[in-house]
Amino acid sequence: MKNAFYFEHDYNARNDQKILQLRAEMGWEGYGLYFAILENLCEADGYFKSQALAGLAFGLNLDQARLTEILNFLIKTELLLKDEKGIYSERIKEHLSKRQRLSENGRKGGSKKKAPLKQKESQASDLLQAGEERRGEERRGEKRKEEEISARDSENSLIVSFEKLNETLSGEIFQEQVCMSMGFEKKDFQDFTTKWLARKKLSKDYMYPITKLRNWLITDFEKQKNGNSGKNTTTSGNSGKNTTTSGKEKFRKSATSAN
Repeated sequence: MKNAFYFEHDYNARNDQKILQLRAEMGWEGYGLYFAILENLCEADGYFKSQALAGLAFGLNLDQARLTEILNFLIKTELLLKDEKGIYSERIKEHLSKRQRLSENGRKGGSKKKAPLKQKESQASDLLQAGEERRGEERRGEKRKEEEISARDSENSLIVSFEKLNETLSGEIFQEQVCMSMGFEKKDFQDFTTKWLARKKLSKDYMYPITKLRNWLITDFEKQKNGNSGKNTTTSGNSGKNTTTSGKEKFRKSATSAN
């Protein structure tokens, strides 16, 4: 396609904290619309003005009122920003600025008026700049991964106050992620969590690492749900492997970023 460009899309974007808030509020529809809005921002040179929203709504096949609701939520979660010029994304703004710099350097390097040596120097400078920017992005990505690993490691040994435990396990993000991963009915799991935490508070039986308490909550709910009085049920052909263990493992792989 003529004049078709691209912007970077992190492969783990779906697990970003702000994206998780978006998914919890609007599901995968909201996720898809968010990236469609980013594409339109690139085409609009980085800004949406209020008078352009009717055309944007038509292009996304949305009512303008629905589009306004979505944009307000994205601004509230800081996935988008707003100033006197209009609505924008800081990441798209940086991307467009970078592309403009590279384009200008490319035009300079390709000028026929320059001697071959000058062309090579300019191209080498462009490549060096692009390489430095790429290495900078890689270093930032490595730093984020180190911080995530450090946070998970500290969480495994972290004993928190009851208020923090209640905030985490009753939180919308944790509840949504567990129910999506385990196939639980959301209201049933919320009601059970409230009663389970009340019992823990009454007995003061919560001075354990938060990851253990999180897994115990899921295990206790599965036991009640299966009506097996604390006995693990086995699946046929599974040689004694229980559904509680497999369920916990399934959640552990998908919910390490819930806090």
